[in-house]
Amino acid sequence: MRIKQIFIVLTIVILSSIISYRLGVLAQMTGALKSIVEPGSMITEASYIIFTDGTNVYARNGDTGQIEFNGIDASQVIQSSINSLTSGRTWSEKIVLKDDFSISSTIHIPSYTEIELQGKITRTADVPIYALDEKKGIDASQVVNFIHGGILDGSGYSTDMIEIYNVKGSSFKDMSLRNFKGNGVYMDGRPTATYKSFYNLFDNLRFGYLSGSHNTRKGFFYLTDNAIDNIIINCLGSASGISSGQRPYGFIFDGTGGYRLVNNHFDNTHNFALFDGTKGQINNIHMFGDIIDLTIQDGLYFNISTNGMTDITITDSYFINIPTNYDFIYIQNTGVSGWLNDMVVTGSTSKGTSHRYCVERATTGQTSRLMFAHNRWSSGVSGVYNNVPTNYIEDDGAYVTENSGTATISAGTSVIVNHGLVGTPTRVMITPRSTGYGTIAVTARDGTTFTITVTSSGTYTIDWYAEV
Repeated sequence: MRIKQIFIVLTIVILSSIISYRLGVLAQMTGALKSIVEPGSMITEASYIIFTDGTNVYARNGDTGQIEFNGIDASQVIQSSINSLTSGRTWSEKIVLKDDFSISSTIHIPSYTEIELQGKITRTADVPIYALDEKKGIDASQVVNFIHGGILDGSGYSTDMIEIYNVKGSSFKDMSLRNFKGNGVYMDGRPTATYKSFYNLFDNLRFGYLSGSHNTRKGFFYLTDNAIDNIIINCLGSASGISSGQRPYGFIFDGTGGYRLVNNHFDNTHNFALFDGTKGQINNIHMFGDIIDLTIQDGLYFNISTNGMTDITITDSYFINIPTNYDFIYIQNTGVSGWLNDMVVTGSTSKGTSHRYCVERATTGQTSRLMFAHNRWSSGVSGVYNNVPTNYIEDDGAYVTENSGTATISAGTSVIVNHGLVGTPTRVMITPRSTGYGTIAVTARDGTTFTITVTSSGTYTIDWYAEV
């Protein structure tokens, strides 16, 4: 009996020890978990996440998970969140807008701020949607902004959609701007500008369906020293019932330079781009892979004025459906002081035959170091080139400046050769393949043919090369 009692007591002690050990391990694990899941430790990548339930708008702190701002006015909630970011920071902090919002006042964005829109912002008043104006009115630059994503709907109002003042080193990407009458992006880069912005990147932006009647609007207004890639401006006019003379410009560039235009597609605009040199010299413009379709006037319009233009490259671009009496590329300058140097147009293509010229230089100004080569131009109503020195043109499709072939004099003393050049050749080289012809010469030439004559009648094969 005593042994049985001892056995029971030992069993209880052993079981108690096992249970205590298990509880201790569980307590340690629970403590470890508690140390991992501390309040505020589940940090998101954004400082604030802003969302709506359809009526109220909420701003959740990305560090604490707490709702810090809320209300029915999305403009106020968004702005309060931006204003609560770290003051005087030199690093970027992020705001995420996760839903669709309606705003009645402008969202002002300071330096070192990233805005990611995952839905749509619709304005309900005639105000800009975004304004980067922290340094407006002072001699300083706003820097390091990253604005991207979503749809901006202008609701048919006339004010610019995005206004940028004294901003550099910032990026604007992956946005759609639609249904507005003002400029898509206003950013004054002119040499005379009070709030000059430069060294910014615009990439993968879509502009479309502007409403109303307003022929001074532009996709971009006065850009200088900025990169513009993958921009689509589509049906800005006709989709909204705008007459042809009221369609907007794609880009306006005013003086100086530093433009990179890559893989942009403009459809149904006034011009793809207007380069206005009345405020300063136009220079350092580089275009690659752009599509200019159905403009109302010239595809590209360079107004050199008296300040000159230099260092221009247009490569692998495509011009379509330019109307009668306008050119794919039109270069206008005033007098001999309006000089044009270092312009290269290569690898580009045009389609359509209603235009006036592919390239027209309406000037008597000075030119040097121009090259138009390896393009495939369609011939227009008036021709391919006008007032462009022919010594700068080679292998340009419909505009043939040099050609070669073989001619045969058959039992006679002469042959007329169709040279296929755009004008009367200035140089013709002939090489007979046999002897006995006596003397040989080119005895006549015009815009269509030249004549090869020999003094001894016979049959001769002659190789020729001609250029204008």
